[in-house]
Amino acid sequence: MIISDPANPAANPEFWEAFAPTSVENTDIPDCSTLTLRFWSKSAGKWTVFPGADTIAGPVAKWNFEIPQNLRADVGGIQYEFLPTCTDLLPPGFVVHSYMKIEVSEKHNTATTYTNVAQSAVHNPDALDPDATDDAQDDIIVVPIDGSGVGVDLIDKNWLVDTVPALSNESRALRLGWSTQGLNLTTVQISDPGSDGERTNVATSVYDAFNLVAIRPITSATDPQIVNDRVTKVELYTGAAGNPWNDITTAACADGCDGGFGGYTLTAAEQREALGVRMTFSEGTAGAGVGSGYERRPIDLVFEVRDTLRSAPTEWVLGNLHDGTYNTGTVGLVNNTASAHGVNTATGVDVTTRANDEITIIDSPLNVSLEKAFDQDVLGLPQAGTAPADFPLISSTIKATNSSATRVSSMVITDPAPTQTAPTAFEVLNLYSIDGVTIPAGMSESDVSVGLTRAGSGTTKYVLGLAKLLKPADLADVIGIEVTFARTGNLPIIGAGATGELNLTWQLRSTQRTGGAAIVESNAPIVNVAGTQIDSPGRIVCPGTGCSTGDATATDDFKIVAGEYAVTTSKRINPTAVAENGSKAYTSTLTARPTGTARTTLLTVTDFSPTFWNTMDYVESSIRVPAPANQVKVDFLVDDDATSDVEYRLVGSELLAYCNGVPLDASSPCIVEGSWSAVASGNNVTLGLPGGVDAATVVGVRYEIRRVVDGAVEQWERPHNPQLNITLLTSRRDTLRSDPTTLVSTTRPDLAPNPGETVAGTISNSLSTSGVAQFGPAQVFTDDETAEATTQVTHLANSIKVTKTRGSTNTVNPAGPINFVMQVENTGKWDMTGFEVTDQVGLIDGVSPLVEPLPKAYSFSITGPGAPAAGDTGFTASLNETTGLLSITNSKQGFVFKSGWKLTITAPLRFRPGLSPDTTVTNSITATSDRDFEKCESTTTDLIPKAVGSNVPDCTADTAVVPRASATVAMKKWVKGDGAGDPATTRDDLGVLNVRGTAADCDPAISGLTSDGFTSYPCAPITRPGGEASWRLDFMNTGNTNAKVVAAVDVLPDVGDRGVIVGSARGSQFAVTMLGQLSDNLATLADGQYGTVRGYVSNVVLNAACNTNAVQVHTALATPNAGCNFGWVEFDASTPESELEGAKSIKFVTEFSNPNNAVPGPGLRPGETLQLTFNTRTPFLLPAASADPEGTPVAYNSFAGSSRTVATTTQPERAELVLEPQRVGIATATGQLNLQKIVDAPAFASSIQLPTDYEFLVTCVSGGEAVTLLNAAGGDASKPKVLANGDVYLYNNQTGPVNLPLFADCNITETNPPAGVTVTAPSIDVVAERDLSEDPAIWQPYIGDTQTGKLVITNEFHMGGFEVSKTVDAGTAVDQDGTAIAYDQKFDFTVTCEYLGQEAVPTADRSFSLGDGEKKRFDGIPTGAVCTVSETDRGLAGSTEITLTQDGVPSVATGISLGFTVGDETAITSVNFENLMTVGSLEVEKFVTGAGAADFGQGPFKMQIVCVLDGADPDTVYNGTLILGGAEPLAKQIDNLPTGAECTVTEIDAAGAQDTTVSTNPVVIGVNDVVTVTVTNTFTIGSLEIEKRIEGPGAALYGAGPFEITITCTLDGRPVRVPGGASRVLDAAGNYTALYASLPVGAECGIEESDTGGATTVEILDDASNPITAVTITNAVAPTQVAIVNTFELGAIEVEKYVWGDPNGDHAKRVFEIELTCFWQGSALQIPGGATRQITITDGVRYSDLPVGADCTLVETDNGGAVLTTMTPENGADASTARVTVEAGAAASIVVDNTYEIGLPLTGGQIALWAVPFGAILLLAGGGFVVAGMVRRRQNA
Repeated sequence: MIISDPANPAANPEFWEAFAPTSVENTDIPDCSTLTLRFWSKSAGKWTVFPGADTIAGPVAKWNFEIPQNLRADVGGIQYEFLPTCTDLLPPGFVVHSYMKIEVSEKHNTATTYTNVAQSAVHNPDALDPDATDDAQDDIIVVPIDGSGVGVDLIDKNWLVDTVPALSNESRALRLGWSTQGLNLTTVQISDPGSDGERTNVATSVYDAFNLVAIRPITSATDPQIVNDRVTKVELYTGAAGNPWNDITTAACADGCDGGFGGYTLTAAEQREALGVRMTFSEGTAGAGVGSGYERRPIDLVFEVRDTLRSAPTEWVLGNLHDGTYNTGTVGLVNNTASAHGVNTATGVDVTTRANDEITIIDSPLNVSLEKAFDQDVLGLPQAGTAPADFPLISSTIKATNSSATRVSSMVITDPAPTQTAPTAFEVLNLYSIDGVTIPAGMSESDVSVGLTRAGSGTTKYVLGLAKLLKPADLADVIGIEVTFARTGNLPIIGAGATGELNLTWQLRSTQRTGGAAIVESNAPIVNVAGTQIDSPGRIVCPGTGCSTGDATATDDFKIVAGEYAVTTSKRINPTAVAENGSKAYTSTLTARPTGTARTTLLTVTDFSPTFWNTMDYVESSIRVPAPANQVKVDFLVDDDATSDVEYRLVGSELLAYCNGVPLDASSPCIVEGSWSAVASGNNVTLGLPGGVDAATVVGVRYEIRRVVDGAVEQWERPHNPQLNITLLTSRRDTLRSDPTTLVSTTRPDLAPNPGETVAGTISNSLSTSGVAQFGPAQVFTDDETAEATTQVTHLANSIKVTKTRGSTNTVNPAGPINFVMQVENTGKWDMTGFEVTDQVGLIDGVSPLVEPLPKAYSFSITGPGAPAAGDTGFTASLNETTGLLSITNSKQGFVFKSGWKLTITAPLRFRPGLSPDTTVTNSITATSDRDFEKCESTTTDLIPKAVGSNVPDCTADTAVVPRASATVAMKKWVKGDGAGDPATTRDDLGVLNVRGTAADCDPAISGLTSDGFTSYPCAPITRPGGEASWRLDFMNTGNTNAKVVAAVDVLPDVGDRGVIVGSARGSQFAVTMLGQLSDNLATLADGQYGTVRGYVSNVVLNAACNTNAVQVHTALATPNAGCNFGWVEFDASTPESELEGAKSIKFVTEFSNPNNAVPGPGLRPGETLQLTFNTRTPFLLPAASADPEGTPVAYNSFAGSSRTVATTTQPERAELVLEPQRVGIATATGQLNLQKIVDAPAFASSIQLPTDYEFLVTCVSGGEAVTLLNAAGGDASKPKVLANGDVYLYNNQTGPVNLPLFADCNITETNPPAGVTVTAPSIDVVAERDLSEDPAIWQPYIGDTQTGKLVITNEFHMGGFEVSKTVDAGTAVDQDGTAIAYDQKFDFTVTCEYLGQEAVPTADRSFSLGDGEKKRFDGIPTGAVCTVSETDRGLAGSTEITLTQDGVPSVATGISLGFTVGDETAITSVNFENLMTVGSLEVEKFVTGAGAADFGQGPFKMQIVCVLDGADPDTVYNGTLILGGAEPLAKQIDNLPTGAECTVTEIDAAGAQDTTVSTNPVVIGVNDVVTVTVTNTFTIGSLEIEKRIEGPGAALYGAGPFEITITCTLDGRPVRVPGGASRVLDAAGNYTALYASLPVGAECGIEESDTGGATTVEILDDASNPITAVTITNAVAPTQVAIVNTFELGAIEVEKYVWGDPNGDHAKRVFEIELTCFWQGSALQIPGGATRQITITDGVRYSDLPVGADCTLVETDNGGAVLTTMTPENGADASTARVTVEAGAAASIVVDNTYEIGLPLTGGQIALWAVPFGAILLLAGGGFVVAGMVRRRQNA
């Protein structure tokens, strides 16, 4: 296969005039092939092999080739040639891919389009059309970097999905697509965002609303160009001072950065801090450039939308339905930019382009879905009298799902929902347990609270762990449950799709919760409605665009019904059908499940089915014990033919089981019962056999399962209806239990069904399940159920298909193989045993006309399911060449040819030699197996189908083949030297070289390698440069008829040559010239008199196709190819050398005439050999390729030829294939020289390692022409390096191979002697010689004298010295007091003298110190040394002047070092350094920043400046203070500080700033300039939020406020003005919250409530609920939280009534009236329940709900005519009223006493008839008496 770009470079040069290739990359060379890479040489006008790209053998993955720089301008096209190596042909489907890198070779000012056309050509000589081509083309547009046109665009970008929901935490990939646009760039840097402004001001960047989370991997699959590049740097922009770009290359490249990028996920900290990213791509190979092209190369960055803005951390990142905007000014829309910066410093390219794309943050409505499901639709109602604990349980699942596209901050599940009206499910159910709460992903238990609402006592909150521990008794009064998922701070943590789930279990009550009526059955469902509510900062409250409520409900119900019970059961046998030869293992799955509302206590599953166990053996069984069961028992039906004898009898059509002769029942003695075993619920347990039971005797199993707790059987709950799963393993028997002589039935038509079955092959089973259930011990239920299952054993048909083909047309080359291909396919379902295949060749003349090739080449393969691997089929074959029987056998014992398998046999055979061309050979293949074939498909010749056979014992296919008439010629090339040995002798050669072995193999006595003095490969005669060689071509007819025409093309040797038609490299190391001298041997041939030989020469070498055509013009009568312009010129033995010296190709044509029309006609007869000879000359001058390590380069010659047959009796003339035989070569020899170097050197001050070798220049002449000496790579070999130790150096040996011709005349000189050296060189030529006897591969070698001449060069070295001195000019500087700075210092120097790359100064002298006026001398330095004197520490000097004096001539320079060259012993050199001290200035500048700068950053600020200079006296050269700000300026400058002083600025009074940053501290004072230090103070503001909490029983009545608070703040001891005022009012209008904004962080604020609103107590608490009096502002983001808790307690006043002077009790029955007046907080109080009350002596009055602290006065507004009213406590001097202050705790007490006179009428005219009670006191007053009595009753109101 040849791929050419373009197909015809000479005709289509445009593309490669505009471009030049730089490399071929990533090209796979498949196995069994070679690749040769050529270029069309514009200068030579032909295809030329690239050096080092010849015959590269595969397999090679990703082969790369760098095109030499010096060839690129000459390349006019590229050609790939792939040739087969394992066989003659490349396999079908041979595919290659190659990548070529090109560069623009000329400048463009306008956009230009170029079309590139490539062609692929293949050749197959055996094909009907041997040559085929295909073309493809593509365009490329060259766009100028500048000039007219669109210019370069290195990058574009787009969001792969351009929307993202707000608060979703979702990620979006941003693809940066970049390319070099064809430019050669050494680096490309990709940055996101694309500008510095976006990085430094995050509010303008995408990073304000997004975090960068990952950089995805870059592989050759996503970016094919990456394999040639390296990612050399990955950085994150953080904006950190001094290091804004954080280099993360090491971490990012952990998974590789060379030829790919493994990807990187940013750490959490990096995601928080990264404000940008950039990646640098660098060329993988120097000069190759970053992977070049126009297709965009993707970099995928993954961003995650943030919750809050970076620029404003308290603001949420919301979407397009909110008011906030980002960096575009459009709500929700965020713009992102990127840039690509490409550079090539060598070419001056420096280009940057940018791109952008936008993404929309969208608001999402809050959607939530809720699922509510009871695990039962009905609950059975136990009968009256059943204990409540035995009432059934019911469980439910409530699952809420955040269906929003975004995250939410809270999710609440309630049951019942707030919208459900009574009665709810809690009316008939008690909450039994909180089974579990599934927490939304990303949350923990600390984010969950459970609220339980209890009948009559409100709601109690629990943490989740405690709630799940509550027992049924703890939950009996619960009538509602609420589960809240939320995290402090309203953080949106519940992701989209996240679920929260609540699992509850209830128990049916025996009575209704309300009223206590008994629960009864009802068709009306008990409806339960659950609710959920989600919320988020992004929710838009309705009404409004995009609004949502965020709530949902779900409903389920159940009915209360009468108790009922049933069971279900099933059995499934796997497999349901199996082939007769398939597995006998069966897995039966038995299931049983209770249904209904009663609760199970026992479940029994029985499998005793006779039809099943008659065909099966027990293996094992296991049971998965479902919750709540925990005990299992297994019983086995046993047939041991002894005490337990189970028989199967066919009763009618039914097969029945009998135990010991009695029909089997549940209590039969043949059933061996197991024992109950405890098993954990949910576990899978394998069930063992009882002791003494053999599995072979088991013919049935019975399983029982129950729940036992504390020894008592319990009814099943949670769940009440679990499914029991039993796995039963059995094995199918070969024969029936009931009749061991009868096979188990299959579907084969001639077999009867198994006993008890109606269908052949069927095995049926009947499973029985029974259950027992209850509601308490007094109410029992039972049920039974059966299930049926079947399986089938199927019969397999035996079918086969047999084909045979000869693998070619009906005529086959008699010398070539006949590739018989036989296929046998098992087309049936039966796996064949006893499978055999035989093949019979039809005999001719009693023997087989076919024979086996050597070696044998049979191959066997089997395809199909589970087929053996190639090489492991077990088949072998052997042909009996007498009987014609091809025996095919399989060595694998018991080989089975399985269904679906196809056996393919390849049998290459050959015709028996001498077989007539017109003979027909027949061949057939026959297959047999252990069964007759129910179907036989087969073919005859050319795969023509034969009639299909039925029920036959064998199946046969056949074919036929005929040998083709042939006159194929076996060709061979020979060569010998012709007087080309030592010129001093007459030898034909300098020896014979074995190019691949030892000399002995080229002994002329060995047959086959020599012929009449000629040698063949691998023996090559060695001819001297300018010597002659003679070549011979042999053509032997190996066919079965005469050759009418023999033609050949011979291509002479040349460097880089290839085969004539094969195309592989011949490996020639030099070219030869044609001499002619053509001769032949026609006279020795039988038909020689009819033969004619003609020779032609051409001065060009064309391609393989042209060479083939040149031969086929004569053998195949082909039309000459018009594109193959050989320009053939005929020559013969007399043609002079001068006419032939330019020949490159030779054509020979031998033709036989047939004047007598004989059949067959005259020609080269079978077995005869035609011989042709000609001569060439070996060149005097050899190319670089002749630089051979052994000194014997080889030139190879080969030819391609073919023949044309005569017509036979039955076959016409035909052309044979054009073939190319083995190459043969001649060698020549290169010469060698002896070289020597002598060195004379003095003793230097420091040891100098003189060169160990020296470069010589060798010049030679061969044949009168100058020799260009080259090494094998084509590099200059004329400059060898000779060792300095005086050893003789052998050129063209120790140098490596050189193309120096043997016998050339040579001389030498030294090219680059060391500095200061005197060189003496010789002037005598020598002859290049070589001793070939050193090579064991040469037969009879030439032995040259290599010691005939020696060339010597002598070098003499010298030495000198120099002096260094120091002077000082002191400068001026002053300290803070104006005092001059004093200096006292020596100055440090280093000196280095480099000679021959070494240090020539002794170690002790290389560093030294000099004071003012001191000197140092250096001697013994090599002449020519380059010295540098440096003042490494010039102390405090600001500048230095250096004076160099050499031989009295001074020169002046400035700096710290000076270089010069050392002269010889007579030269005088000195260097003087003069130092000058300098001064500089320091400026200190103050900046204030931060949100509090304007309010709190006025200063003044105090700075301490300390400057230290090592070497000054004293070291501290400045120590003073500066005041900046306040009344002073914000910047001040200090002058006259000594250069080099290190100054440190410290702020000793920051005026309350929260943070101080000093830039570049300390700083060093420069020379006559100002160094600035900036001191930045950050004044950060926070806020204080004070929340009023109103608590206590009086809060609702008296806690409305308003309240007044006052704060007093200081910062660093200074008072702080409180913006907005220090005092604030807390009231309902302000939500009882006051926010003090813009307070400096760090301020300490005292808090006082100046108006408590009448609270009983006041407590100030921090955010941890600790009591405080002051708080420190600590947070610049969130407000500092303080709560003031005002507790309002309630008090009461109790009033008691006493009546005096009422012995008859008349007044005691009276109703009196009192009135209470209270003042609280300075105002009259409205008395709860009314101020005016009625009171009697039996019923006192209680004034409740009065505020503590109220000042109350009680008066009696109706005293019933009492003469005296007194109250206790009295109101000051007024005893008739009472005054009390309401206190917390016990009620205040007032006693009202009324006194009446005896005899006085009652109000209303009643008469007082009082009795005097016991103990009365008689009083005499005013002529009468009064009887005083007391009646008292107290009642608390």
